Order: sequence, then structure tokens, then C-alpha cells
Amino acid sequence: MKSTIQHFLWVGFISLLSFCGVINQSLSARTMDSKDVEFEKGSWSEDHQSRSSLFTYPLRAWINGSQLFIQSNTQRSDITVRISKEASVIYEETVPRTETQLIIIDLSQNGSGNYQLELENQWGDYLRGSFTIE
Repeated sequence: MKSTIQHFLWVGFISLLSFCGVINQSLSARTMDSKDVEFEKGSWSEDHQSRSSLFTYPLRAWINGSQLFIQSNTQRSDITVRISKEASVIYEETVPRTETQLIIIDLSQNGSGNYQLELENQWGDYLRGSFTIE
């Protein structure tokens, strides 16, 4: 009986450590220097019924230095990421839903300036926003 309880406690402890590691991975990408990308246009419902006015997008994007981070809280849809600078598309990729927990895109080769970000899923939902790299 004592061995079963010890086993149960070890499994619980290891599970807790694993969970904390996943949370830490998501949070560690955000630093004090990061700036959120504000989505100015679009809607994102992932083929769900209409959302309430209190709904927040299941996507978050932020810039830290010259790296763009995009995080999906649901991982329900593939995400096409399109980045433009001076009206020219400089980056486009469709990321499978299983890899959308945290997308990191290095823009250091493109220099400083104003950028436009467009995210789109397979249901036609889209979000558009802009950010600046200094």
C-alpha cells in the first residue's frame, strides 16, 4: 500500500513538473522588450458559431527585437502567415495546426521599418495588423 502511494505521488510530481515546463516555454518567449502586434482588421472564429463580445482572439502576436512570435491557444487550424514590408510580401508560409503553439519568425535580414502581418486559416478567417522593427 505504501509503495502504491509513493508511486502515485511521484507520478503526480513528474506530471506537475512537465506541465510547468510547457507553461514556462510559452511564457519565456515574452520579455519586457516585446511589443504586441495589434490586430486592426479581421475576425477569427475557427469555424465556430458567433463569438460573444467578450471573446478574445485565440491568437497572439508580438515582436521582440527582430523576431516575430505568433501563438495559437487552440491549435484548431492551420495558419498562413504573410508578412509585407513596403507593399511587398517578404514572407509567406502555411503552418500546420500541430505546429502553431508558438511560431517564431526571424526578420533580422529585412532591417528596420514598418511591417504588415496577415494571418489566415482554412475557413477564411483572417487578422491583419502592423508592427515596427527599429
